[in-house]
Amino acid sequence: MEYNKRSAVSTVPNAAPLRVGFIGLSYSKGWAIKTHYPAILQLSSQFQITALYSPQVDESLATIQHLKLSNATAFPTLETFAASSNVDMIVVSIQTLQHFSLLLPLIEHSKLNPNLRYLFVEWPLACTVDEAEKICAAAAQRGLQ
Repeated sequence: MEYNKRSAVSTVPNAAPLRVGFIGLSYSKGWAIKTHYPAILQLSSQFQITALYSPQVDESLATIQHLKLSNATAFPTLETFAASSNVDMIVVSIQTLQHFSLLLPLIEHSKLNPNLRYLFVEWPLACTVDEAEKICAAAAQRGLQ
């Protein structure tokens, strides 16, 4: 597969690319670099990576530098990442055990970002049905798709 072959045509005419914030994108490891990142590269007319969050901000900075993400900012806290108005969609690519403890605060802090419309979380969504229902309820109340 050619990961560097980019789409020049958007499926949504006259629309700016969705600005994507990543939690869990690392240039050196993980699922996101093997799957989500190549997909976004192929659809560069539709998606643009603008934000990265990791508890280790140095890892986000290294990923930005290594992948040459010139439009991306590394955020030092989940609060500032979630509130960034430069993000339309958040992709969460971390271990499932961390989903519940990260997603509820993320959704709460994202209320300061009027542009956020989409939340993509790798499956499984949560470790229990109860956790998944709470995440879904919080996202629905926030108006996220």
